[in-house]
Parts: sequence; structure tokens; C-alpha cells
Amino acid sequence: MLRRCLSLLALLVVGCSAIPEPTVTPSIDAPSVSADGLLDRAAVAAAIDDELDCSSGEVTIDEFDDTVKIVGDCEKVTISGESVLVVAESIGSLRITGYGSVVIARSLDEVRIEPGGQASLVQYEQGAPQVDNRGEMSVVRKAE
Repeated sequence: MLRRCLSLLALLVVGCSAIPEPTVTPSIDAPSVSADGLLDRAAVAAAIDDELDCSSGEVTIDEFDDTVKIVGDCEKVTISGESVLVVAESIGSLRITGYGSVVIARSLDEVRIEPGGQASLVQYEQGAPQVDNRGEMSVVRKAE
């Protein structure tokens, strides 16, 4: 349910003229969303049980419909899976090639969304990452 809520939120934030604006009724397990559509990283992280350790400095997520929390600071994160939700602390380099990903991070240094990374949402709290966004209907934004 959490993944569906976040995927729907990503589409609403990114927008699509061919899709009528749906009415969303929050569920009990939906994360906190501010009036301007920002996701609460701590609330989303608390709802995720699956963790990936980044002690090697690098994580690759290639599953479909995966929801993970990355533990520890991560130099490189690659997302090639589709409909992926990731919550992380610090990411050096983030690369998204899979469709419909949502990444919520405390800090980011670099973001690259490839053309296959369509309809993806990347939200960060700190830093001023270098952004190369080639993903149609994809958004990289700072939570302020």
C-alpha cells in the first residue's frame, strides 16, 4: 500500500496531462505529506522493514516493486528496477534507469536519471546536487 501511495504521489507531483487528476484518500499507513507535496523521510523510513547495508559503499537495486531503506552513507546507488521506493541518508552518486522510482534522501551529491527512468521522483533535504535529468516526467527537488 505504501508503494502505491508513493507511486501515485510521484505521478501527481510530476504531472501528466493525459491522466485525469484523481481524488486521493489517505490510508492509515500512508506517509506524512506536506501541503506542497513533500514526503516526510522519517515517516516513510519508519514504514519500511527491508534494509540494505551500504558498508561496501555501493548498492544496486534491480528488483521490481521493491521498497528498501539504505543503512549507512552510500557513495553510489544504482536503481535499474521499476516501481522502486528508496529511503536513504547520504548518497554520493544516484543513477536511475528504471521506470517509476521514488528516492527520498537526506543528502545527495549527484543525480543522473536516464531516459528509462521516466516518472521518477527524487527528493533530498540537504546539499545542491549536480543533476542530469533525462527522464521524461521525472522530478528532482529539494525539500525545504
